[in-house]
Amino acid sequence: MPFRHRCQASTPGRRALLVGLRTLALYAFAAWVYIALVALVHPDTLVLQLTHLTKWPHEDTFGEVSFVVSLACFFTHALLCDPGEKAGRRSHRQDASD
Repeated sequence: MPFRHRCQASTPGRRALLVGLRTLALYAFAAWVYIALVALVHPDTLVLQLTHLTKWPHEDTFGEVSFVVSLACFFTHALLCDPGEKAGRRSHRQDASD
């Protein structure tokens, strides 16, 4: 079964917003997973700055912000996705009766 998006947007602007929220949620979650793995492998480096270009943020702060951004984008996407617009959502009972 091919991957289907869970909801279809009615306007191009809303579609762009939903795609942007999904993308930002995914990349922020990936950044948080990366920092979580760094915390397991090299916990001493969490207090270091994230990049040599600025003194802020540190790795631990970046992980916290990434998690919050991911969570906020996920919930915002879920709130903006209208249940009536769900694509390809049928219950197993409906499939069996066909």
